[in-house]
Amino acid sequence: MQLYSARPDRRAWQIVGDVVAIGVLVGAIWLAGEVTRAIDSLARFGVQMQDTGSELSGTLLGAAEGLEDIPFVGTGLGTPFVEASGAADGLADAGRTLEAAIHALAAGVGAAVWIVPVLVLVGVWLVPRIRFARSSAETARVAATPAGRDLLALRALVARPLPELQAVAPDPLRAIRDGDDAVLDALAALELSAAGVRRRAPLAS
Repeated sequence: MQLYSARPDRRAWQIVGDVVAIGVLVGAIWLAGEVTRAIDSLARFGVQMQDTGSELSGTLLGAAEGLEDIPFVGTGLGTPFVEASGAADGLADAGRTLEAAIHALAAGVGAAVWIVPVLVLVGVWLVPRIRFARSSAETARVAATPAGRDLLALRALVARPLPELQAVAPDPLRAIRDGDDAVLDALAALELSAAGVRRRAPLAS
C-alpha cells in the first residue's frame, strides 16, 4: 500500500499533515493527563473531610464512653456525644462521596480532552489518508492490468479538468477513438499523477 503520493508537492503536504496530526495527538494526550491530574488534585478536600469526620467521630465516641463510665450520674450523659458522632460520620461519608465524584469528573474531562481532537483527526486527517492509500492502490492495480493504459485514459477523460485534458490533446476524445498511443499514454500518465502513483514502466495497452 502506497502511503505517500509520487508527486513531490503533494507528498510534502502529506508529510506535513502527518507530522501535525501526530503532534496534535501527542499534545492532546499530554493535555488530557495534565487536566486529569489538576482536577484529581481537588479530591484532597474530600479526603480531608473524611479524616476530619473520622477523627471527630472517634473523639466524640471516646467522650461519650468517658461520660458513661462516671458512676451514678454517667448514664445517659454520653447520648448527645453519640448523636454528634453520627453527624461526624455523615461528614466522613460526604467526603468519600466528594472524592469519588471528583475522580469521576477528572476521568470524564480528561477523556473528553483527548477524544474530541482524536475524532477531529479521524475526520480531517485519517479518513483522507486512508482514502488516498486505497485510491492509489486501486489505480496501481488498474495500471498493471493488460488494458490498464486505456482504462486510465478513459478515467482521466471523465475525472480530469478540461484544461488538463486539452493540454494533452485539443480533442482527447477523438484521439482515444483513433487509438492515438501518445495521447493514451499521456492521459494515463495524467491519471496516475492525479492519483499519486509513480509510473515505473510502460503501461499495458
